[in-house]
Amino acid sequence: MKTIHRTTIKCLGLAALSLVITNCAAPSGNTSGEKRSDIHAMTKQTLGELYSTKPEARSLVANSAGYAVFNQIETKVFTAGSANGYGVAVNKATGKETYMRMAGLSAGFGAGLTNTRTVIIFRKASTYNKFISSGWSAAADAQAAAALDRSGVGAGVSINPTVDPVVYHMTRSGVAVSASVGAEKVWADKSLNH
Repeated sequence: MKTIHRTTIKCLGLAALSLVITNCAAPSGNTSGEKRSDIHAMTKQTLGELYSTKPEARSLVANSAGYAVFNQIETKVFTAGSANGYGVAVNKATGKETYMRMAGLSAGFGAGLTNTRTVIIFRKASTYNKFISSGWSAAADAQAAAALDRSGVGAGVSINPTVDPVVYHMTRSGVAVSASVGAEKVWADKSLNH
C-alpha cells in the first residue's frame, strides 16, 4: 500500500512540475512592451544561430512572404506531454508583427523537458495569412521537407522547393528541417497585439 501511495504522489508531483514549467513558456517582463522586447531579443538570437548553422535560411527568409519565430517548452511525463510557447510572425510585405502563442499535446512514453526554438518560413502570402488567421493543426502538415540524419539534423539534402512553409526546429542536438511546426495550435496573443 505504501509503495502505491508513494508512486501516486511522485506521479502527481511530476505532473504538477510539468504544468509549472510549461506555464513558464512565456516572454519575460511585467508590461506588454517588456514582453515584446523579450520576444524581439529571442527572435534575433534564434535567427542569428540559425543563419550560422544553416546559411541557406538567410536567403529563404529574405525572399519569403513572411516568417515566424517561436520559443517552445515541451514537457513529457510517462504517456502524456504538453507544449507551450510564444513568438512573433512578421509579414515581409508590410513589416507588421503579430505576437503569437502556441500550445499542443503529445503522446508516447517518456519523461523530460525539451526547449525548442522554431523558425517558420512562408514562401507564399496565402500560406502566411492562413497561419496568422486560422492557426495551425499538426495533423494537416506536409511531410518532411529534407532528409535528416540519425541525430535529426539535416543531412545536407537541399530543401524541397515546393514545400510551404519550411520549418527549422532548433534544439541542443542540432537543427532539423521539416514542414511540421509540431504544435497543435497557434493563435494571436491579444494582450501583446494592441
